[in-house]
Amino acid sequence: MHHSKYSVITPAGTYVTTINPRLVAKQGISDAQLDVIKDLHVTKFLCEEAMKTAPVETLKTSQKFLVKIDKSLQLAWGFEYNPNMYRFWDVPRCECPKWDNSDSYPSGYYIINKSCPVHGGDDEE
Repeated sequence: MHHSKYSVITPAGTYVTTINPRLVAKQGISDAQLDVIKDLHVTKFLCEEAMKTAPVETLKTSQKFLVKIDKSLQLAWGFEYNPNMYRFWDVPRCECPKWDNSDSYPSGYYIINKSCPVHGGDDEE
């Protein structure tokens, strides 16, 4: 696979994603800002990978960390933070309704499955 300055690669060499170069240009993202965005994507990827096999009791903490990463990504891109843009139902082991929430995106009117190991229970998101 050909990698460019827009490729996001973990320190172990795993390909994560490619940053949209048109959005980089549109938002006036500097190389330093691009590095921050790429680092945030790597951190998000590593957290999500860890969640796949993590003990259930740690998933809510991981989810809270992912929310912070998403906020940091939105701000690093030069956008105002909007919590409705975070697709929480896409995180590993989430049992919230994917289709319904995707259809509602980005309205903010999302469905939380009360038995979801990541988002359910008594914790407020």
